Amino acid sequence: MRDLPHNIHAHELGSGHAPPGWMLMPGYICLPLIRTPLGYEIVLPLRAAGQRVIVGALGFVVFITYPPAITGPQWFLGYLAVSFVAACIAFTRRAIGQRRGEQIHTAECGWSYLARFTSLPVWLCEQVLVPLGIAALGYFTAQTVSFLLGWFWVLTGASLALMGHWESARRRAQMRTTVDDLLRAQAFGDRLADQEQQAYARPTGRSTAGQGNEPDVAELGAARRRNAYASAPDAMSWTHGGIAGDVMTWFRRRRG
Repeated sequence: MRDLPHNIHAHELGSGHAPPGWMLMPGYICLPLIRTPLGYEIVLPLRAAGQRVIVGALGFVVFITYPPAITGPQWFLGYLAVSFVAACIAFTRRAIGQRRGEQIHTAECGWSYLARFTSLPVWLCEQVLVPLGIAALGYFTAQTVSFLLGWFWVLTGASLALMGHWESARRRAQMRTTVDDLLRAQAFGDRLADQEQQAYARPTGRSTAGQGNEPDVAELGAARRRNAYASAPDAMSWTHGGIAGDVMTWFRRRRG
């Protein structure tokens, strides 16, 4: 089994705009059966029950609207029940694991068994093979066993493909954000090093025994403040369109 990175379904982690919830609902209903591990936010019993009640109600509306064409509604309801039991089992496992110090994010959405137990690319498994397999199984089921269950699995395959695409885009965005943060931190570090060098290079005219010509703490702090005021317009003009530099220039004139 491969050791894959965390797959956190948190919308605030550099993911842009997540797909609408109603599009992801069929995929979330299927997740307890095809993925591991799952955080307990994904399989909360009340949320899981609400999703299945909504889907079951929609299936009932379809059934009473076109009763001659609908076959095997009991299989559809059985799938929802089995999926709910699997969600409750996953929730119980996470609750017990959290008490034992298990470190799994509450919004962890896991990876499919195909991605974990094969060497195939993760994007291929999550965006193509698993959704396509479930959709194909659904089409066959709709023709032979249950119309409702089969076409719901076709919708589930489309939902999982959309979910996989969103996951891939979110991971790329998080990687770019990490690189940007490193570059930004390096730029700030270089600027701070320049400020330190300018502060130490400034002659102070004060010296104490055993310290040579090194400035004392008070003079060093004053030099840092002077350099900060002097470089503030240039440092901030590129981020604020020159507004910050104009304000600092006006502030220095008022002080003078």
